[in-house]
Amino acid sequence: MLLECPKCGSFSPIGSISCLKCGVAFDVAHVPPSEAAPVAAPVPSVPSGITTTIPESARAGKEGLVNGRGAVNGGGITNGRARASGPGLVNGTGMVNGTGMADRGDAGARMPGSPVRRWQFLAVLIALAIIIPTFLLIALPRHTGPAIDGSFGDWVHAEMFDMQAAAITPDVTVLEWSVQTVDKDLFVYIQTGTSMMSSSNVDSFYLFVDSDNNPATGYAVSGLGADYMIDLHGWDGQVRSSSLMEFDSQDQYNWTSWTLLGSTTVAISADKLEAMAEMPIALDSGAQYLLVSQNNLPDPAYSASYPVSAKGGTLIIHQYTGPEIDQNTGTVPASLVSFLRLVVKCEGGDGVINSIVPSVAGANLVTRISDISLKAGDTQTIDIMVDTSSTPAGSLVAVNLTANDVASTFSDVVVVGDGPKAYVTTPPLGISIDGAFGDWNGRTSPDSDSAQVNDPNINIASTGLVNTTAYAAFYVSVEGKIFQGAYVPSIEGKPSTQGGGGGQVTPHRTTGQDFLRIYIDSDISNATGQLVQRGNKTIGADYMIEIDGVNGKIVSQSLMKYSGGEWLSTAKSVAVGKDSQEIELSVASASIGNSASLVTIIETTDWRERTDWAWAGTAPDPWVVDSSGNTYQSADGGTWSFLASPALVPGDRVVDIAQSQDLSQVFLVTNTGRTYYWNIGTSTNWTAGETNPIDVATYSEAVTMSFYSAHNPSAWLMTKNGSYFWLMDATGNKKPWTYQDIAASGYTDFTDLVYAGGTMYALRSSPNSSLLFSLNGNTFTSVTNPTGSTSNQTELAFIPGAAGSADDKLFVLCENGNIRNSSDGGVTWNSLGNLPVPTGGNTSKYVGLGIDPSGYMWVVTDTGYCYRSTDTTTYSNFVFTGQSAGGIVAVVPMTAIPEFPAPAVPIIAMVIVVAIGRFRSGRKAQS
Repeated sequence: MLLECPKCGSFSPIGSISCLKCGVAFDVAHVPPSEAAPVAAPVPSVPSGITTTIPESARAGKEGLVNGRGAVNGGGITNGRARASGPGLVNGTGMVNGTGMADRGDAGARMPGSPVRRWQFLAVLIALAIIIPTFLLIALPRHTGPAIDGSFGDWVHAEMFDMQAAAITPDVTVLEWSVQTVDKDLFVYIQTGTSMMSSSNVDSFYLFVDSDNNPATGYAVSGLGADYMIDLHGWDGQVRSSSLMEFDSQDQYNWTSWTLLGSTTVAISADKLEAMAEMPIALDSGAQYLLVSQNNLPDPAYSASYPVSAKGGTLIIHQYTGPEIDQNTGTVPASLVSFLRLVVKCEGGDGVINSIVPSVAGANLVTRISDISLKAGDTQTIDIMVDTSSTPAGSLVAVNLTANDVASTFSDVVVVGDGPKAYVTTPPLGISIDGAFGDWNGRTSPDSDSAQVNDPNINIASTGLVNTTAYAAFYVSVEGKIFQGAYVPSIEGKPSTQGGGGGQVTPHRTTGQDFLRIYIDSDISNATGQLVQRGNKTIGADYMIEIDGVNGKIVSQSLMKYSGGEWLSTAKSVAVGKDSQEIELSVASASIGNSASLVTIIETTDWRERTDWAWAGTAPDPWVVDSSGNTYQSADGGTWSFLASPALVPGDRVVDIAQSQDLSQVFLVTNTGRTYYWNIGTSTNWTAGETNPIDVATYSEAVTMSFYSAHNPSAWLMTKNGSYFWLMDATGNKKPWTYQDIAASGYTDFTDLVYAGGTMYALRSSPNSSLLFSLNGNTFTSVTNPTGSTSNQTELAFIPGAAGSADDKLFVLCENGNIRNSSDGGVTWNSLGNLPVPTGGNTSKYVGLGIDPSGYMWVVTDTGYCYRSTDTTTYSNFVFTGQSAGGIVAVVPMTAIPEFPAPAVPIIAMVIVVAIGRFRSGRKAQS
């Protein structure tokens, strides 16, 4: 600061006793004091009792009033860009020592005056320069957003949004919510169905922010790539923690990649909450938001919103299957049909739908939508018609809508659900991986777990498997939404009251994905592959298909091979089609070893490691039984599980096991003709059926039973001396066995009876004996040539040809393991060769023979050794699969059955249904 001469007006340095120009003495008493230090403006106070966390923006040292961009040492009044020491009045470009009024012209032009008055005037100007702008900064708010004060009147005119998925509990059921942005400040408002955070459970609210509107960056959630997140947690009526988080990873599904960025200001009152966070960047109109609420119960209740923008309104479109698609068959007629139903809803602000033009494949679009005005909260239903009249039968029709197919004035268009797919008039013969499921009709089986999974999105509803020489196809449906996963794969807990140890902990990678794994045993051997055991099923898995997904979308899919004790990727393709509840997939048969038979364990897993499983296969489940009725079952002939045993009448013994012609029941029959049955899929023990015995003393003991009706368990019963009986219903005891006739008198060595294809054969046990056959089931009139066997004959199976017996393929099992066969109805016979004797010494006899519905032959010894043929035509080679308990009297190679107990899996139409020895099938006989 300088001293001004009262005479000439020139300036001299402070401390001078006289003017350097004219020499006049200065009055020391009037020398002005040194410049005073700037005065800081007051900081606005934070309302007490409302905010749980003071935001960084309200603290000293930031962009507020002190040392920020406010009044003192910032962009404000003192030492900033305002009046003092800046481009203002003092030492700047203003009036003093600048380009203002001082030092203008020559010294003689200045008017001399009193230095006291001059300094008083300057002091007033300086005070005004400081006080007035400071007052304005304090009096005016620094933003125009809602005040976080627990009073929600400033949200009255905000755009409100709904939730896509509603919670089942009111504490996290969001009735409405909204977001606003002002510069870098982000505000959120939430109203719930009851008082906010009122219970002792932890209630959590997550606002995901996709700042760049790019799903390829940030945390992947419901189609967004969330770069930031506000999370709020509380209980007992208070917000206990609130944070602003940033996603800091290229791994878009790793929940543990969220890092703390800052704090938030929160206020709650009754059922409402408002919060504010200062973002590191200003959010523009392209930013997207998603709200998720969740409690911390063992099975958390949650709700989730649609992805929305802060302003401009959101158009929500749900697409559903049209009313004219047959849900049972997955087909539509060849005509004009209502194929797609749209339910449109307006949220946030008003808007106009200019046009909706869905994509259509396999048909012609008829309905075109345009010029629909909607106000916030409005909902309309629209049916889309297509013309399938020129589409060939069995062809696929698909109609789907995406956001790009909609022109509107809304800021956002959200399409929810999958577009429907259906076949015209009839499904194709084979399996097509196209996301339509009519081709799986009759090829799936319901899952029947004894224990239900609490997560419906992984609770398996049904499964299917079709194996051909070209591909293996698999089907899975769930009760909920397949691959829904979790928006938030975390359950918030209360802070521990006990101190913990020190040290840094690296968080374990956590994702919200659901997984589907299909373990495939391609060689039907538990000695190879990874041993996978679920419940009573064990397989040696050689291959595994793994698919994972979240928010209804598939994230990855792969086919792996088990090698060297680990799963290795094969880089082979997996074809996949799905809708919200079902998925179908296939791999080339060559990719899994070209196996003719497969058994699989199908497993679903959620992010909490909860699992469900099912079993499917094209190889059968053989059952064996001993004379006491002890029944054993195996998924592959290798590992055997005990099922149950019936309560036999004293003196009775089981002599045969058979499956009904409609594949729904399994039967045991005793030497007195009493029966016991098992309903596949529901039974857990044997139930007594026919309780009336036959007259054993007159007709000798029963040795075998065969079914002849496709509608009822109607059966034939044969005794050792050749007498045979028939019964209309083997499950009841209203009528006893009715004597029919005797196959051949004078013989007491009959051992087996088989009816199929309109022909019935009776087998004697004596070596090299003939078979007797009947063309009507009423009486035996013919015999075949002798079989040529050198060992006692125990069991018979045959594959019927055309009407009559001339081209029936007959197989006779002998005690020594030799199988005699004929391809001309018993005119000529040859040997398939002796079955091997397994290690450990099998010196007993072969007692059971059967051909399964896939065409493979199974044999079993009385000591439980089990063998399966390696092909379905020549039966020249057999593999030893394993050993069950001993004392076996019969085997039935049943249709492939999912996890026990469960219904049978229907075999594909191309497989020829064959007759088997103890598996009795065929057309209804005349009686």
